[in-house]
Amino acid sequence: MMIILYNFLGMLFSIPHYGQGPHAQKDQFGKWGLVSEDGMDLTAFEFDKMKAAGPYFLVESAFAWGAIDQLGSIVVPQKYLDIRVSGPDMFIVKKGTFGVLDQQGQPILEPELETVQYIRDDGAALIKRMANGFILKTMNT
Repeated sequence: MMIILYNFLGMLFSIPHYGQGPHAQKDQFGKWGLVSEDGMDLTAFEFDKMKAAGPYFLVESAFAWGAIDQLGSIVVPQKYLDIRVSGPDMFIVKKGTFGVLDQQGQPILEPELETVQYIRDDGAALIKRMANGFILKTMNT
């Protein structure tokens, strides 16, 4: 009885969720890919981790993070230790030190900061340079 219930629940939770826009989906080998709302594969199932973040999906393989858009196109190449979306479609990335990328994946602030706390909707970021303490930096994107 317990095995049957486990198998049923496993099947129930692996059913694709069509009609909700592009979404992350895991295949039978444990790899993640992006699937359209009508069930078409938008990317190969090649990612170890994938999570939705606003209009983007943050993806990781071999401990390297990047970002793709809702069509599966690469926005930020997978070369960072960490990545998050903040402010008006900007990415805070970590590659030993922190930096900020725009929505095309181009550097706004090179990854040479001790930390980037957040980016406000107006594009101002609270950053910390190695010796200068915290600074509110306004970025024109």
